[in-house]
Amino acid sequence: MNMLITGLHKQILHKIKGDDKPGEPGIIITILILLFSAILLALLKLPCAKPLMQKTPFFLSLDAYFYFILSVFFINLVFAIIPKTRKYTHPFNFILILADGYCISEIVYRCSPIKVPPGWLLFLGDKGINHLNNFFLHRMMQLFPLVMILGLYYIYADSIQNYLHFGNLSISTNILNKKIPQSWKAILVKFCLWLIGILVIIFFLKKSQGSIKFPTIMLIPILLYALWNCFVEETVFRGILLPVFCKSYDQKWGNIIQAVLFGFLHFNPLDIKASLLKVLIFSFLGWFFGRATMETRGIGTSFIMHAIIVAGIEVRLLWG
Repeated sequence: MNMLITGLHKQILHKIKGDDKPGEPGIIITILILLFSAILLALLKLPCAKPLMQKTPFFLSLDAYFYFILSVFFINLVFAIIPKTRKYTHPFNFILILADGYCISEIVYRCSPIKVPPGWLLFLGDKGINHLNNFFLHRMMQLFPLVMILGLYYIYADSIQNYLHFGNLSISTNILNKKIPQSWKAILVKFCLWLIGILVIIFFLKKSQGSIKFPTIMLIPILLYALWNCFVEETVFRGILLPVFCKSYDQKWGNIIQAVLFGFLHFNPLDIKASLLKVLIFSFLGWFFGRATMETRGIGTSFIMHAIIVAGIEVRLLWG
């Protein structure tokens, strides 16, 4: 206990003197985590949350969110006190703040009575209304973790690589062919043409079977959904977590760690077999996007590729 108090006391003094080392949590981050944890406890007691929580398996419940955050917080605290593990608190802080933000956004989303009014959106059909609800509620709730992690990012901005800009697409890479390097701009064009070609083939196959029911107006919410979703995920994973992990470890392992985290973001415990395949696919895409970000020194390339993939998946799902 004495060691714990001494460690926290040192963190407070470091922050007051202004010489807090990158990688140590600091008193500001600790207070933020405790504050949001207290908010979570209060929100979990809301009457409107209880019926929703009773119908949800524990590993998807708000209680599971909270216990996960609390566990990471105590691990982070222990790492901050032990000198040999102190440097690993840097990435732990970012994961903790991100998890805290997503937990709050999930509570707001589940407890929100707001729905997009269907009266003036009947021409979109049920699928259109559901997609707009998903965009305006769930995806807009990503603002919580995004704002929180951006706040933490700017505390450490001087000590990590800045990828939060478009980047230089003319830089060459050997990621596809080690003998013949090509620019990321050329790779991006080829990527777009291949994906569009695949969608066109699927479209004509579906049309020949007479199974396509897709209102053209749905392209607008799909585009908004893809742009917003990929903006948030690229900002968080490639713009922030990638340089954070590269700073704490190295570029190779930093990219692998953020890619695996990105993959597990798409894991669904209710469908484990299908989810494991998705985790592998999105982990590879996360690694590929990470390489693009590090080499172009910006998230522009990964953002465009990511948005095209998401838009393509949504269009394909709406075709039935």
